[in-house]
Formats: sequence, structure tokens, C-alpha cells
Amino acid sequence: MASLTEHVRTPESTSRAHAVSPHPNQDLGLVPPRGLVPMDPASGVQGTTYLPALSADIETAQGLARWSPRGPTTGPVVERLRSHISQDLRDAEKYVASLPCSRRRDIADETLRHASQVLVRKECPSPAARLLIHAKLADHVHRYAQAHRATLPGQAAERVR
Repeated sequence: MASLTEHVRTPESTSRAHAVSPHPNQDLGLVPPRGLVPMDPASGVQGTTYLPALSADIETAQGLARWSPRGPTTGPVVERLRSHISQDLRDAEKYVASLPCSRRRDIADETLRHASQVLVRKECPSPAARLLIHAKLADHVHRYAQAHRATLPGQAAERVR
């Protein structure tokens, strides 16, 4: 499974990402994220199409965790990440259920169980950990949901808002 660090950032994707849609956290005084471009499928890394808002929220959460985990802007970012997780969770569960019994399925199932628990709990001892956990879970759950949507006949793999 590819991580956020396995994506290629290009100047073209950066300028295109900023020109197409404004950054949802721009009013918070944070630097807008660079565009994410999936790596070439021939390289063996499975690419994922990200919604601009999801990509922005993941990168914003990672930046806030590093620089200002207790700031007033963390609450709205975490709530948006929780929203992304809850919207993708059902499709992600369908994808995991379709996997053959293997270690891969066990890991995916455990990830979704953890995502469900995180949605129930609102407390976390470390604000930075809270941001990073929500960002990583939103990434994984979205990847699983995208994989399920890609198998649907005649339907777009992208979630429409």
C-alpha cells in the first residue's frame, strides 16, 4: 500500500491544484498543500485519486501536528477528517470483506476496527497524536473505499460531493 510520501509532487500539479480549487484551510493562515500526483502504475505502486479537500485536510493535520497541535484550528480539521472517515467507512468495509482470507485482510480489518473506535472516541492524550491518527486513518479508509468503488460496474470510482 502506498503512503503519502510515495507520491510525486510536480510544479504543474501544484499550480493546477491551487488554480482549480481554493484550499479549505486558507483562512487559517496555513500554507496550502502541494498537489498529489499518484506514481506511475508501472512502478508497482498503486495510485489513489484524492479529493482536493481530503488531501488538504491530511496535509494540514500533519503540519498542525508538527507545529501547532494545541492550536484553535485543530478542532475543525479533525472534525473534517472524521467526516471523511465516516463517509468512506461503509465502502471500505465492503472492500475488506471481499478480500481473501490472508494477512492482508487481517491488517485491513484491524485498520477499519481502529477507525471505528476512533470515530466513537473523541479524547486522545496527545493532540499531535490525535491529528496524525485521524490523518492516517482517513488516508487508509479512503484507499480501501476507492478500491471498492473501482470494482463497481458502470460507476465512477470517485466520491462525489
